[in-house]
Amino acid sequence: MKRLTMTFSMLLVAAALIAAGASRAQETGRLKHVRIGTGPGTCQAPIFVAHDLGFFKKEGLDSELVFSEFDVQKEQLATGKIDAVSGLLDKWLKPMEQGLDIKFSAGIHFGCLQILVPIDSPIKSVRDLKGKRIGVPVIGDGPTVFASRVLVKNDLNPKSDVQWLSFPQQMLTVAMEHKDVDAVSLGDPLTEIAVQQGKARSLVNASTDAPWKNDYCCLVALNGAFAKRDPQTAAAITRAILNAAVWVREHPREAASLMIEKNYIPSKDVQLNAYLLRLYNYTPSVTRGREAVLNSAKACKLAGILDPGTDPVKLAANIWTDLPGLTKFK
Repeated sequence: MKRLTMTFSMLLVAAALIAAGASRAQETGRLKHVRIGTGPGTCQAPIFVAHDLGFFKKEGLDSELVFSEFDVQKEQLATGKIDAVSGLLDKWLKPMEQGLDIKFSAGIHFGCLQILVPIDSPIKSVRDLKGKRIGVPVIGDGPTVFASRVLVKNDLNPKSDVQWLSFPQQMLTVAMEHKDVDAVSLGDPLTEIAVQQGKARSLVNASTDAPWKNDYCCLVALNGAFAKRDPQTAAAITRAILNAAVWVREHPREAASLMIEKNYIPSKDVQLNAYLLRLYNYTPSVTRGREAVLNSAKACKLAGILDPGTDPVKLAANIWTDLPGLTKFK
């Protein structure tokens, strides 16, 4: 705890230095209030850092963190209850196809999902999943889409070659231990905790395995009407999050300590969370983010997740917004 306290004191110094560099607009005018959605996930580090260490303030923004379960954030965003969030690409693509008013503006980091099998499982490859039961938190959510894309890449049909079973997120690895499922698709840190405890083996890791490690997992997501009405503020939010993502990449342990000190995440293991932050490869980019949206749309079409009549190229273009002042992250 003493070391955590010392680290947090260092974070306060960093926040003061960042605040000292605030723009003239901030010094002479009122900060613009924005509502940023977030939840108790390690990968949310750039949101917490941008809020606590002054990256939003430096952009002239008065940030309010709105905490909620990840499953409801897309509805909150689409209905204007929040202005922006770090959105999970695979999880949100289908609802956006169905008309949710959300726009992506930049990629934040790479994979935070894994497919696990029991440590003693005979399953050695993705193709061994044929005829098996895969557990997910919610059928149709991000882990389901990710696993479906993996299956299609390995010539399996996610609709007919596997059985999907839903369990509460915290019970998925337990269900696997009890042989209620043969594999699970889930997000960190629960997956990595199970691996490090020797309870599971990673079959596919979106952070380390090609081609998944080269596609963004989470992107800056904005309320569509807000981004159209006020592109300058939408760009300021995006810049703050992307600059904070770079800070997280360079200071993973400090970022993990901040989240734990402020009780933003349930896990209190600094070493584990810092390890995960390093894995996520926070390399924000607009161009590569746009490419990731297109790649995901094409893959979801092949997996049968999108409607038969949906053009993935048009969908990707429709759910993307190009904002001013982001050339640093081209």
